[in-house]
Amino acid sequence: MRTFLLVAFCLSAVVAQPAPLRVSMISLGVNDMERSVKFYGDTLGLQILGKPAEVSMFKAGDVTLVLNLPAGRNAGSALVGSVEMIFPVESVKDAYALLTERGCKFLREPREVTPGIWAATFTDPDGHRLTVLGPR
Repeated sequence: MRTFLLVAFCLSAVVAQPAPLRVSMISLGVNDMERSVKFYGDTLGLQILGKPAEVSMFKAGDVTLVLNLPAGRNAGSALVGSVEMIFPVESVKDAYALLTERGCKFLREPREVTPGIWAATFTDPDGHRLTVLGPR
């Protein structure tokens, strides 16, 4: 009987465990929605979900990127630079060339951050840091 109770207790503990958390959305405060929608849609090539509004959403792989005008108004530039979004790419060199051609301003040339992995960081119109990361 004790074994049965112990097994039942262990099974209930396993069943009761919540699923691991996962990120589904990232929200960035912006100051000018039209400018930010153009940057993320036209410059970066992300697909907008719905029509631009005070809160606009973009498909960014498994994560939805949310541009949030009210949050931008409330935060100002207080937190700009404290968060960095990283985009995996097949070639940092190619992404750097394409995004530079589209008007992105990189903080510096692509660099090797760990053996075989390269990165290049640029900013969006509000100063949020964005990085392309992958093979050279």
